[in-house]
Amino acid sequence: MTSEEICISCKKSVAPGSGLYVNRVPVSAEGFLCAECQADPCDRCGVDVIDSHTLEHDDGEVEHVCDDCLTPAELEELGYGD
Repeated sequence: MTSEEICISCKKSVAPGSGLYVNRVPVSAEGFLCAECQADPCDRCGVDVIDSHTLEHDDGEVEHVCDDCLTPAELEELGYGD
């Protein structure tokens, strides 16, 4: 692992005390990715999120969807229903 604690994409510090340490992810021996650089856009609203749900539809379409965009039926299917 590299001795520098920087994001390999944006070059921001991900060292303890930087505010980006907690959500950093090691990327092999190259270094780390910060939370912002590892985020992907929700296919429905476009907001960048780290944790999205991958939904596979009957027609073969695959969506990456954030919590806020899930329908009640999708929430229930994922086990989050009441």
